[in-house]
Amino acid sequence: MTTPSNLLYKTFARRETHPARLGALARLQGVQAAPVSECSVFEIGCGDGGNLIPLAAQYPNSRFVGIDAESALVEKGKREVQELGLSNLTIQCADISSFSVDEESFDYVICHGVVSWVSEDVQRAIIAKAARGITPEGVFFVSYNTFPGWRQRGVLRDILLTGARRARSGDPQERYTHALKFLNAVANNRAGADDPFAAYIREANQRLHSSEPSYVLQEFLGEHNTPVLFQDFMKVAHGSSLQFLSESRVVMMSADGLPPELREYVDSIQDDIIGREQSLDIVRNRTFRETLLCRAGRSLQRGLCVEAFKSLTMVASYIPVAGDGASNRFQERTTGRELQTPPGECSDVLRVLASCGPKGASFADLFDCSRGRLSLPEKELLVAAVTLWRSGFVDLVTEPLTAVELPEGGAKVGAWTRLQCERSSKVTSALHDSYTLSPVEKRALVLAQSGMTFEALTVQMLQELPEQEVRALLASLCERGFFI
Repeated sequence: MTTPSNLLYKTFARRETHPARLGALARLQGVQAAPVSECSVFEIGCGDGGNLIPLAAQYPNSRFVGIDAESALVEKGKREVQELGLSNLTIQCADISSFSVDEESFDYVICHGVVSWVSEDVQRAIIAKAARGITPEGVFFVSYNTFPGWRQRGVLRDILLTGARRARSGDPQERYTHALKFLNAVANNRAGADDPFAAYIREANQRLHSSEPSYVLQEFLGEHNTPVLFQDFMKVAHGSSLQFLSESRVVMMSADGLPPELREYVDSIQDDIIGREQSLDIVRNRTFRETLLCRAGRSLQRGLCVEAFKSLTMVASYIPVAGDGASNRFQERTTGRELQTPPGECSDVLRVLASCGPKGASFADLFDCSRGRLSLPEKELLVAAVTLWRSGFVDLVTEPLTAVELPEGGAKVGAWTRLQCERSSKVTSALHDSYTLSPVEKRALVLAQSGMTFEALTVQMLQELPEQEVRALLASLCERGFFI
């Protein structure tokens, strides 16, 4: 039975898969990953190209290939590729088991949201093809569900699959409806209970009712969902001559913040990177991993290479809360989630880096920018910058992903952004983040596509909003990296 288009799994730009970000993590380990401006990228399970199209549009001198088994998504992606005139991107309808990958043909291989949701034979085919396809300095990004955290989520899958069996046919919409109806009944039955399981079921019931139906259908109602312990996943990777390079979210590799006894245990197994990562997964009850792999024969440098760090571009993932002056209230650039940081050098350095905007700054630029604002010697500034990165407050990329110096004050966005504003629920920034924008924000981006100046854009938007709101709106779009 064909799945309706509104129930197909949606693909969007994912910052964690950006080659400039993957390349930065690789270079820190001594792997000389290719620059994003001239690289080759292969995505397994690309859907309609939501992750690849903005990359291909932004980097015309790089080559992109995507495959997906869902023909309806592939055809949609092909139409948009043709409409945008992207000669450097090919999207094909293919199964990875039968798809031929030339040896050492890609600098980056991406496989997000696929491995856990296919059979074990297909899983092994994906890993084997990725191992064959990456260059000697290549990087393979792969995400998958993991134990021990998914053991509890498995209960939700059992509940939802039980409900879905009431569907009189294999119709996805009917299965989805019956599954959530049964989950709601189970949650209501536990409404008066105060045990942890009851609380978990009630929270999951609320969360899944507000989630995309396509997510529920794939994650909980799909034919396959095979979480795995990290150490077991790595045995399969080793069998294809791949080794662990890094975790995409570096903060998850740190023992900082753990109780002393646990931290001491984790730090005692520094020489066993797989065992250490597995221990951290268990301590955190982790459910999902985004792992970077590289060729097994590649010699890695596990300690931080200071010179490599200095050569990369730092982008603040958290920025000061607007109008808050010199306080230590920051908000995450993508979600707007606020937090209060402790006063001190790290907060001060984060504030300075955030002032550099979405373009980010090299360490040398940060040092220059901090003069007159911070009284930190270079060594202490470096320690603060590394701490911010390891704590998830700062992202690293091989080169700036967006330029804030616009020619003659022009406010220009790409054709792909305009297309998304007209057709998609999410819009991709030059930082490769996906945002749900308001109609007026989309309107501003569509107007900017003509290349008008900021002042002309402001005058145009004044017909719809007061001046203060217009300037705040445009500043917000700039901060999130929409103008290139």
